[in-house]
Amino acid sequence: MKVRNRETDIFSLAFLDIISCAFGAVVLLLIISRPEMATEGGASESMDLLRQIYSSEAENIQIAELNEQEKLNLEGNKNRNNALADQIDDIQQSTRNEEFKSSQLAQSRAAIEQKKKMIEKLAQLQETTPDPEPTEEVGGIAVDSDYVIFVIDTSGSMRDKWGRVKSVIDNVLTMHPKVRGFQILNDNGFYLKKKGGWINDTKGERSLALIQTNRWSPSSNSNPYEGIAEALRAYGKPGRKLAIYVFGDDFSSRRYDDTAAAISALNRTGATGKKLARIHGIGFATTSNNYGTVDGGAYTFSVLMSAVARENEGTYLSLSR
Repeated sequence: MKVRNRETDIFSLAFLDIISCAFGAVVLLLIISRPEMATEGGASESMDLLRQIYSSEAENIQIAELNEQEKLNLEGNKNRNNALADQIDDIQQSTRNEEFKSSQLAQSRAAIEQKKKMIEKLAQLQETTPDPEPTEEVGGIAVDSDYVIFVIDTSGSMRDKWGRVKSVIDNVLTMHPKVRGFQILNDNGFYLKKKGGWINDTKGERSLALIQTNRWSPSSNSNPYEGIAEALRAYGKPGRKLAIYVFGDDFSSRRYDDTAAAISALNRTGATGKKLARIHGIGFATTSNNYGTVDGGAYTFSVLMSAVARENEGTYLSLSR
């Protein structure tokens, strides 16, 4: 085998690798042994940056925790506000209830005071008004009249008592020993039939008239003055024995003295001042189911008609149920 002779080149690639590695190792040793040779400020800035990052993350965590706490606080405040709102609503409702009770109590007291005044008025009338001269009477009512006129409140409250009203009309006509004629008007002066004339008091005419009242419903204001005035103007004549019966359960005007005085002025002849008619009052009172007391409207009617009856030779009766 032939041996080849090769020439050695000291500047080959392997030699260059060794040299480079050695030089790099020396440089690395220098850098390690002398750290001041590193770039000044670079590591310091990096550390500061890391510290800022860590600090920011810590602050973010704290902020997140604070936000969560604020949310909890807001939710708690919202619940407390809702509870307070409910309490305020309850207090306002209680206040309204108390105000309503106070208003009802005030109205009840006012009604009681009004009834007291009515009773005092009745007592005063009984003490100061002289009794009429004794006459032929049935149940305290003079029945010496030849002609009878009924003035009847036809308001809704009286229509509820219409069966009793017709029964009393029939009884009044029956208790008079002699009745030549009768007439029926309502409290506003509207006639049942035969305006200006008389209904003959026969069995047939009386029954027919009572039946006709079932369909008779003229307007009414629960003030008998107009009906009484019409009866006196149309039928009141000197020498005629006339009786006017006023039926009602309320007096809407409440002007007791003025109304009674006006009726008395109409029921008087110009020459002698003698009464043209006896004026009686019959009150149809309703008793309360709760307390057994009579309704307020009946008191107003009784105050008026008690005065009118006493000043016009009549009698007032109250029929309650």
